[in-house]
Amino acid sequence: MYFVDFANFARRNLPEGWNDDIGGTFQLLDGRWYNSSRQYWRGNFTYESPFILLKPLNRWLGLVQQERLYGGILFMPHLNPYIELGYGIGTHIFDVGAFVSTINGQFDTFGFKFTFELFNK
Repeated sequence: MYFVDFANFARRNLPEGWNDDIGGTFQLLDGRWYNSSRQYWRGNFTYESPFILLKPLNRWLGLVQQERLYGGILFMPHLNPYIELGYGIGTHIFDVGAFVSTINGQFDTFGFKFTFELFNK
């Protein structure tokens, strides 16, 4: 859930209370950037709601408890900016999110994150 190396990008002073293990971090950021700079600006947001996009399908997707929008931005030398956006759903069994990232305004990568929530709710 956290960065592998805690020298920079440590998850300190971030509000707790997100109901998933996906929000508040960069899911697709390459590990070579973790300690490439001693100074950086970062911001993350998570918006959670029972219905964002799937409300018309709720009859067939009754297990979906929450939908989430994720966003993150990082300013540092050579990554000016790094932007990561995502969409996820949460059930009482698992959370899944899809993410896309850009570096310096150019598409970088696309990926998924899947976590089990069996004993958390």
